[in-house]
Amino acid sequence: MGQDQSLGLMPADGAQTERVVRRKYDTPTTPAQRPRRPSWRKRMKLALYYGARAIGLCNLARWLTRRSVLIVGWHCVSLTDEHVRFPSLCISRETFRQRLEFLRRHYRIITLDELLRQKRAGRIEPSQAILTFDDGYYDVYAGAAPILRELDMPATFYMVTERIDSQRPTFNHLISDMILQSRLSAAHLTVPGVEGAARLDTQAGRVALMQRAMAAYPLEPQRQEAFARRLAAELEVDIDDLIRRRVWHAMNADEVRELAEMGLFDFQLHTHEHKNVIDYADIAYEQARVCRERLEALTGRPARHFCYPQGFWCRETWESLERAGVETAATAQHGPNFVQTPDLALRRFLDGEDRTQVEFEVETSHLRWLWYAVRHPGRLAIPNEKRQPYFESQRLF
Repeated sequence: MGQDQSLGLMPADGAQTERVVRRKYDTPTTPAQRPRRPSWRKRMKLALYYGARAIGLCNLARWLTRRSVLIVGWHCVSLTDEHVRFPSLCISRETFRQRLEFLRRHYRIITLDELLRQKRAGRIEPSQAILTFDDGYYDVYAGAAPILRELDMPATFYMVTERIDSQRPTFNHLISDMILQSRLSAAHLTVPGVEGAARLDTQAGRVALMQRAMAAYPLEPQRQEAFARRLAAELEVDIDDLIRRRVWHAMNADEVRELAEMGLFDFQLHTHEHKNVIDYADIAYEQARVCRERLEALTGRPARHFCYPQGFWCRETWESLERAGVETAATAQHGPNFVQTPDLALRRFLDGEDRTQVEFEVETSHLRWLWYAVRHPGRLAIPNEKRQPYFESQRLF
């Protein structure tokens, strides 16, 4: 399972903390950093996509899969320029609006409750989509919700309830942001676990430092802020400004209640502490149960739809989720959702600023998935399990 990587940083006010054992995929991830200039592979892909769209293949693919539901997911809608530094995780407001306007032209936007009703009735209505957001960041309240209200489009927010209550930032993303924003070209660090020289004059150097920092990142919440503040000081970054602007905070309880009362937004389950169900199968039930009870107390509405943290899922955890009252669960595997798609293995397309509009249009049309389905007919309705990160499994569908 790996060893606890102690940093020797004392918790605030001398509080005592338990030592946490780092599990297999417990090292916090850093959002992928894309090269500024597209590679030749990317340029070739775009040329093929433009051609496919021009000759009507996207329209054909949407027609062939019309009796299915498309689920689209995002994480962050930028407060300022987060999408520049984190293009796979964040999306600008302008791009987000463009995505919504495209979806509104081609799909009727429904809710997860409506999807579940249609699946149980044995018939999916044509050309429907569902909008979802992971983690419940404050920027979704400030940036996404006003646009969704303006366009009268319902959406589901999958919430990590511990973050609502604690109002601690997601420190692994905050630390990555500090590293990318530092104006230094080099640094000699003394933070335990990250000691030594760090090159900051190239993107590759900054990404390498992000990886070092995540490997040393403490899992104990009481030590995370101390780690982040010490690193910020050595990188000469104003961490208090990032915290004050709530760039990496979740919505608070009042904001959740405010949006829930509008009737357009649905708050659902993403575990209490963002624990994936593969590494933490032993506490999957408890994580879902606590999350459900907290959300239902906040919103006064049922919380029965689940989203797998990190996209990790397997059939063995379904019994635990069902005991916790979960009725649907969304994966990160792409593709359409049919009547036969398991309720606890819904496919979902995750979007970010790193996708061009033509990529978004082609991939949400399910054109790529149709090519995959031709070659793997046994997986028409059921996505592949995800027990490891994409860069290890290479399984997109």
